[in-house]
This record gives sequence, C-alpha cells and structure tokens, in this order.
Amino acid sequence: AQITGEKIIVINDAVLKSGKVEVGKVPAGAILPVKEVNSEWLWVQYEDKLGWINQTDIVAFSSGYDYFTDKIQTNPGLGYYIYRSNVLIEQQRWQEAIQDCTKALEYDAKNTISLSNRAYCHISVNNYDAAITDATSVISQTPADPLPHNLLGLAHINKGDAIQAAKHFDRAIELNPKFLNAYLNRSISSSMQLNYDKALGDLNTMLNIQPEHEMGLNYRGVVYFQLAKYDEAIADFTKAISLNPSNSGALVNRSSAYNEKGEYQKALNDIDEALKILPNNHAAFNNRGFSNQQLKNYAAAVADYLKAGELNARFATPWRNLADLYLTAEDPAFRDLDKALELARKSCDLSAEKDWKSLRNLAAAYAAKKDYPQAISTMNKAISLVPDSQKSVLAKLLEDYEKQSLSK
Repeated sequence: AQITGEKIIVINDAVLKSGKVEVGKVPAGAILPVKEVNSEWLWVQYEDKLGWINQTDIVAFSSGYDYFTDKIQTNPGLGYYIYRSNVLIEQQRWQEAIQDCTKALEYDAKNTISLSNRAYCHISVNNYDAAITDATSVISQTPADPLPHNLLGLAHINKGDAIQAAKHFDRAIELNPKFLNAYLNRSISSSMQLNYDKALGDLNTMLNIQPEHEMGLNYRGVVYFQLAKYDEAIADFTKAISLNPSNSGALVNRSSAYNEKGEYQKALNDIDEALKILPNNHAAFNNRGFSNQQLKNYAAAVADYLKAGELNARFATPWRNLADLYLTAEDPAFRDLDKALELARKSCDLSAEKDWKSLRNLAAAYAAKKDYPQAISTMNKAISLVPDSQKSVLAKLLEDYEKQSLSK
C-alpha cells in the first residue's frame, strides 16, 4: 500500500480520474508523488492535471528498478528499457541510464523519448556536445516538441553560452507557455547575463502557474539575494524548505541571506541542518566560514574556507572570502597581505572575472599593497558587474582609491 508523500512509477498507460470523469492520461514510466490515498486509488498530479490513479497501474518507486529489471530479463523490449532509464535518471545513476537509453535505441534508433532521456543524462555528466546531437535529432523529428529545445538550452547554458541558451528556452516557452522548467532555465540564463529583473519576471510567471514549485522558489530566492533583497530571499527559501525540509541547497542559501543581514547564529543553525543532510556540502562550509569570520572565530573560519575549497576545487567563493579575512582580520596573527592578494587573484581566475565580489576584494588587496592603478582598474571592472543596489558602495571605494593614488 502506498502512503502520502511516497513516489510511484506508472507501469501501464493509465487513466487519471476525478470522480467518474476522465481528466487525462498518464503514460507508463511516469514518476509521480502521492498526494492522498483512498483505498485502491491514489491522488496524484501529472503535468497540470490532478486526479485519481488506480494502484493496479503503478508500483512503488523504490521497487521500480527491480520490477523493470525482471521484465527485461523475461521479455526485453523498447518500453522496459525506457521505463528503467526513467528510474535511473530519478536516482541520478546517469551512466547506467545512458546505457539503457542506448539499448532502447537498438530497438528503435529514432525513439524520441530515449534520445531526450539520453540527452538529459549527457548534460548531467558534462557531455554537452553529445546532448546537443541527441536533442537536435529529436527536433528534426518532432519540431513542435518543447522538451528538446529546453534540453538544447541546458546544454548551451552549461557550455557558458547564455545567449544561445535563451533562444532555445524562448522557443520551448513559445511551444508550451506553461513549461515551468523552461521559465526556470531561462531565468538562469538571464542571471548569467546579470539581467536579474528579467530573471525575476520569468520566476514570477512560473510561480503564478505553480505557487509551490520548490526549485522555482529556491531560485527566486537566489535572484532576490543577488538584488540584495534579503528579506524576500529568506521568505522564498523558507517556503522551499517548508515544502521539502531535506532541501540542503535552500538551507545553505538561507544561511547566506542571514549572513548578509548579520544574523550569524541563524545562519549557523541552517548550516548545521544542511550538513546533517549533506555532510560534504562545500557551500555550507564556505558559509560557516563566513559566519565564523564575522564572529571573529578566525581559526575556525580559515579551516572552513579551506575545507570548502578542498571539496570543490572550482569554487571561487571560499578563496574570495579567505582573501578578505587575511585583509581585514582584527587579530594581527591572521593579517597577511601577500596571501590576500594571491587568493583574491585565485578567486578572480576561478570566476573568470565575472564575480564582482571577487574583483572588489582583489581591488582592496591591491590598495592594501598601495598598488592604486591596479586597484582602480580592478574596481572599475567590479562596478561594471555589480547590481545597481551596490553601485554606490563600490563607487565610494573607487573614489577613495583615486584620492589615495593622487596623494601617494
């Protein structure tokens, strides 16, 4: 018997009912959360439709892999490989899912479901060109399908081409104005181009369609954070956490907002919860380092920043923050201008000079070393990237560096 909150996987093409009325169909292989149980009927949502599905048409998601493996062993075929790949994708077993998709394509080389699933898996393991090949093949067969356009957008966004990605998200939304993930992904491409107002517009549209979309709430919180609207960010993160208390990302994000508001103990509480869920969360260690730095627990902060950098070698933020600590620590034992300059450069390199905070800290390190021409040049780069709400703060720092340069 299923219970509310558990996931199921549909094993037969099924009818969705409300009372005696058919409100839609659910294809085999769909994975759905159970919202309510009534005897042999389960209340679920598929796409934008809510209704009852019969228990004879489903198995518990936890049993899905074994169920379809048994079917493949006794009667191998296209459908069972597709359905098992759906289970593997949900479990983030990407390489196994790619193998099942490839096996399905041996039965039908043009099967658009398998090509789309494999494209998504390729994106998840950073094989972006392979993903583009598969998604393009789907579009050539079904040009009115929004899904492959969304997949192409994801591949391009991960290759760092936000402009090309946005074109594909535009097309996906044009084909399906209720395609929530396309709105979410387009908001990410807008944020990459520092167009936070446009990103916010897409997220608001998305959340008007589905107000309790956990990922949408979390990412809108991120956008509010970038706009320095910390109370609004905290409200969205809190709602996302209420929908899924195990959302370690939203907990870490909320800790960032609390840190910006100076509410360091609240930040530490969120980080503790996040690390219980995901003990090697590099962003959680970075945020705990920031909280400890502000509380003047410098040794603990250094350890946390180093741990964050160890867990994710491409993560610029801990090096940016550690540079700031070596620049500003009140305890002289932790002041080191040479280390500050080295780490500020490192954070700028890792962020490809696209992070205004890293550039701001590098400018401060140059100024501390009395290299004012470099400080001025670097601060101008930071100002070109900073949100409007922070421009005046950086402009004041730039003015100070220019004065010090003249008086040098």
